[in-house]
Amino acid sequence: MIRWYVVGFLKQSKFPIPGLFTLLLTLLSCGFYNPEVSGQGPVFRPEVDMIGNFRGRRIVYDRNDSIIETAVIDRSCELKDGPVVDCRLDILYERIQDRVVLNRSYALEYREALDASLHLTSEREDLKGKIHGAAFHLTGEGEVPGSEEKVNQEIRFIALSDGEALETILYSYLGFRSGKSVTFWRRVGE
Repeated sequence: MIRWYVVGFLKQSKFPIPGLFTLLLTLLSCGFYNPEVSGQGPVFRPEVDMIGNFRGRRIVYDRNDSIIETAVIDRSCELKDGPVVDCRLDILYERIQDRVVLNRSYALEYREALDASLHLTSEREDLKGKIHGAAFHLTGEGEVPGSEEKVNQEIRFIALSDGEALETILYSYLGFRSGKSVTFWRRVGE
């Protein structure tokens, strides 16, 4: 039965191979993230741009893009030797009224002038990646907010203008998407 539909489709189409090739190419290109495009803009320097006090607004989504939690985050970062950027995140989850303190450490490694890699570690995360212009892209292991289950994480941090930034964390488990969180950061006080 399936063969009949395929044969019928191929007979009706004047150019079946290019049409199928175009369809496959379109399907393959969907959903790919290009860090070079996201990083267009002024160069992001974590040892300068992340230092100070920030306030963030986070929305946590499940795998179906339904909002499951919102949070307000106070982040304070300072530069240590290494260079290492140490950040303390005080997260207040609004729906469950739970407060979590997370200590993140961003270890920087410069190979050439502006070519740098980052290694993010915390009590819940271990991710590595590179800086691409105005953004950095990290991949590794971490936890979904409100869960202690280890999942794969992908962090995309894009610096905007005037001390603002957008951080997207994608969560996946066994290769399947399990949710995401999006945080908008704004610098507070100078």
